[in-house]
Amino acid sequence: MLAHSAANLPSCDSMNSIFLLFVTCFGQKGGPGIVTFRYDPAGSGYTRVGEVTEGVTSCLHATTDPGQRFLYVADNIDECDGEKGGAVAAYRIDAGTASLHYLNHRPSGGGAPCYVNVSADGRFVLVANYGGGRVTVLPVEADGSLGAEVASFQPEMPADKEKSNAHCVRLDAANRYVFSTDLGLDRIFIHAFNSKTGALDPAPLPSIRTAAGAGPRHLAFLPSGKHLYCMTEYDNTLLAMSSDPKAMGATPDQAEAALPAGADLETSGADVLVHPNGRHLYSTNRGHDSIAIFSIDEKTGRVRPAGHVNSGGSFPWALSLDPTQRFLLVANQKSDRINLFSIGGNGATLTATENTLEIEKPVSFTWIPVDP
Repeated sequence: MLAHSAANLPSCDSMNSIFLLFVTCFGQKGGPGIVTFRYDPAGSGYTRVGEVTEGVTSCLHATTDPGQRFLYVADNIDECDGEKGGAVAAYRIDAGTASLHYLNHRPSGGGAPCYVNVSADGRFVLVANYGGGRVTVLPVEADGSLGAEVASFQPEMPADKEKSNAHCVRLDAANRYVFSTDLGLDRIFIHAFNSKTGALDPAPLPSIRTAAGAGPRHLAFLPSGKHLYCMTEYDNTLLAMSSDPKAMGATPDQAEAALPAGADLETSGADVLVHPNGRHLYSTNRGHDSIAIFSIDEKTGRVRPAGHVNSGGSFPWALSLDPTQRFLLVANQKSDRINLFSIGGNGATLTATENTLEIEKPVSFTWIPVDP
């Protein structure tokens, strides 16, 4: 268990609430797929209250519906219902008992599903399948369970590329456009989203081309929705661009190194997270085991490197802010640990704390509020 001193905490709505944190676990055999923590910011801090193995085996990512009643999980298995490839599992959340109730699963439509996103109305779950590069759309039934695939996108293979690996899929705030990264093709694909049918239709700009071998991985939007950021895996670069397909160029507007000058070791970029105030963002470097900090020009969306801190463990896979926005959580996957950093200067600084959560192979975070 991890505790904070109530005397040092600010007075705000989030400080007087209770939250559940669902953490997905990837890369282990026989362990939990999802671990649940109860978080009391003004009292006991974090308490591990449950774990889930039913319905999932090796979880890479999870997210909730907008109403935060259901949890959807990308499960990296070899076969689902007789179909080769991974699965997406659906759970009903019982916030009062901090429990997850398995509803069903569906084939993800490809191998190694690694990212899930839910449409703004909660009617569709979008899935990025790393193996084969397919992006698929699954409908959500009235009870929160998943229906069979209703739409998909499979990119064409260029002659100069060997494989397609979708790694992230995100809808913009207006629920109009779908952005998906393809690490193998060095592309960020764009589709117009049909919110009635789930179809992925042509967008004004079909894709953005990154540098050869960059490996675009994860995406994050500025809170205003006007700008989009991408962390690349292979060359550890942060990309900045407009999020309007009618105004975007064929390549990113800006590319900044996420590693400090002179860093020379095997490393890979992973996650990117924009602070809610829109003034700073953070990205992770696995291998270098660091968090890069960038400042953001809110008008232009351009970024400026603002420093690095050690991640506190090995292979920082994912980032999240706690609901009070006072702490940054870092999932150090190979250390079996989540490290907490206090946030200062309106997001400009990160300071390591002694607070950690011991957990098996953490790779993603999902929060929901609970009535105290």
